Amino acid sequence: MMIFGVLLLTMVPITKSPIFAVSPAGLQRMLLTTASEPTLPSIDDLQSPLADLLTPYRYQSARDSGTCKSTNCGPAAVAMAIGWAQSGQWIPISDIRGYISGTGTDSPLLSVSDLTNALGQWGVGYSTITGMDAVKDAISIRGHIVIVPVVMSAIPARSDYLTPNSDAASYYDRFYSYTSGHFVVAKGVSSDGNWVIVRDPDVWDGNGVYWYSNLAAKGLSRYYSYSNLATALDGMGNQAIEILGVATKPAAPSNLRVTGVTQTSITFAWNDNSDNETGFNVYRWSDVVWWVKVGSVGANVTSYTDSSLTCGNTYIYMVDAYNGSGKSSPSVDVGGTTSACVQMPAAPSNLRVTGVTQTS
Repeated sequence: MMIFGVLLLTMVPITKSPIFAVSPAGLQRMLLTTASEPTLPSIDDLQSPLADLLTPYRYQSARDSGTCKSTNCGPAAVAMAIGWAQSGQWIPISDIRGYISGTGTDSPLLSVSDLTNALGQWGVGYSTITGMDAVKDAISIRGHIVIVPVVMSAIPARSDYLTPNSDAASYYDRFYSYTSGHFVVAKGVSSDGNWVIVRDPDVWDGNGVYWYSNLAAKGLSRYYSYSNLATALDGMGNQAIEILGVATKPAAPSNLRVTGVTQTSITFAWNDNSDNETGFNVYRWSDVVWWVKVGSVGANVTSYTDSSLTCGNTYIYMVDAYNGSGKSSPSVDVGGTTSACVQMPAAPSNLRVTGVTQTS
């Protein structure tokens, strides 16, 4: 975690460049306020203590963050998710940034799909979920952590706002001036459902605003109110990333079979033997380049029609399942033959007049 031995100075807070574009409607719902002191549950009153203990803390200005520190909240959140899913596995934040978009100082905007791609690269299982209620269920029912995109203007400033080396008793809501798009990791919910405990990666070395007087990072275990976090998530599209653990490849589909043919198409079906696939890939044999991918379908879809074929020809197919961890073994291949070509009748010949009258 490396939070000790940090030189704590009283400095002005760092201004970060925006990470997300925010809709005007979302901004209208978000007011920056300095709220009154809330009544907080105790640490012992939190649900999902296992997730709390096993979620390593990573912050975006750490030494391993590289040259994109000002926009590395997403890669830092992915680093925390990898550590949680893989029993403390430590991946440099700069490596995750490099995989997503390169390591230049002018880093591009990040999205939920950027982060899920990185999670898949490091073998972490995930599920995209919608809304704050789904985030709460992931934490309190399934014991998972969740990467939550947020607009920080929805999180009110509190008593330690911009206060260097403040007392650790003030551990709720926003303590810094940044109010644009951001990623945090949600890891606990109070038993009354009013508070969510997060790891906030927006912490900067050498600036006391981001550190308590006891040398702990203020983003280590921060309380955000459930309602404010719901507004912050909604302002970013309402899509979050539930971390499931170490990803496993899906089971191979079976019983691939032809279910219909025409002169120009073959329809086939298969059995879905997995519950964690993202979708299925369909391949057709080619004498030139072996197996060629001809299409794909989403999760739980178990049929496909290959069109634009030639009549009276035989085609061979196989199918595999895939998710963020890779592809399954392929199914047993199956062949199908399109309907026979219909021969056009021969043209008539020797058309001639054989008789005439006044009217015919």
